[in-house]
Amino acid sequence: VGQGMLYVLLTPLLGAIVDHDARRSGRRREAVYNGVYAISWKAGAILSVAVSTQTMHLLGNSKESPLGVLVVGPIGGAFALAALALALFYPAAPTRPTEETT
Repeated sequence: VGQGMLYVLLTPLLGAIVDHDARRSGRRREAVYNGVYAISWKAGAILSVAVSTQTMHLLGNSKESPLGVLVVGPIGGAFALAALALALFYPAAPTRPTEETT
């Protein structure tokens, strides 16, 4: 459900960002935005695998030492809260619909 929400929410958001940039700059740069989005998505996947495997390697991943497995979820939650805080405090200019977009 969580990853599905990312796909559902981020794809329209990316379209809105591209449209906003086009109105502001007068140029359509979808390829640049989609390329950066794809690279960022893959970098996030790599980071999540690296953090989880290193956490389990350092703190344990067995029946005798389960701490590494138990803290992977809260670490992911901390990253999610940090991302939410960055998104909430990101200085975005309010946009008003123009005749082109209505």
